[in-house]
Amino acid sequence: SLLLILTLFLFSCGGDSSTNTPDNSLNLLSNTSFETPSNQPDYSHWWGTAYLSDSVGNRLNPLVKDAPPGGGVWCVELEPQWFPVEGYTKSSIAGQSGTHIYKVSAWMKMLNRWHGSLSLEQWRNGKRISTKSLSDTSSVWKAVSLIDTLNIVAEDSIKVHLSAGSTQIVLGKVRFDLVRLERVDP
Repeated sequence: SLLLILTLFLFSCGGDSSTNTPDNSLNLLSNTSFETPSNQPDYSHWWGTAYLSDSVGNRLNPLVKDAPPGGGVWCVELEPQWFPVEGYTKSSIAGQSGTHIYKVSAWMKMLNRWHGSLSLEQWRNGKRISTKSLSDTSSVWKAVSLIDTLNIVAEDSIKVHLSAGSTQIVLGKVRFDLVRLERVDP
């Protein structure tokens, strides 16, 4: 009987040794971990003012090797731009319509005592008509999320906006990974 109890205990604790990545079938964004399935850096479906520079000044994708638990290898690293320009990247979806509850979530980490923000934006006819944001200053990887109810018409787009803000004096960095946008209607 002791052997049976030990066997049951081992099977119940064994589980899956892989990382616990959320079900991406619910995620409305593409490329939310900034890497390919083979762990190569991938910045597709994101754009903004964020970039890194090589030693001769060429612009490179703003991806660095760092990730939260379950985040693979790469993340996006943003730096504030000189005021009034904001250091940001964003991704967008279209084709939604109706009144729905959306949840945007990500892992964030700040370097050099900086702050970063995550926003959910609704755009119509080239103009932002709704924004909900959160900001944080955690120096370790931290999961954050926000929820908003949006009344979307067919021509609207929804954007997830990641930001390091702008500065006139100090420099910091903000890292994001595992960015998700989900419709969470009851």
